[in-house]
Amino acid sequence: MVFDIDETALSNLEFLYKTNFEDDYDLRIEWFKEAKAKPIKF
Repeated sequence: MVFDIDETALSNLEFLYKTNFEDDYDLRIEWFKEAKAKPIKF
């Protein structure tokens, strides 16, 4: 089995854990404003 996990999913993983993988609009906006996602190194 092969899974294709893109960098967006990886960079948002902390937020997904924090929200228990639920979509909460207000929390998502707060997360975007923090702008603390770590850059991905290749």
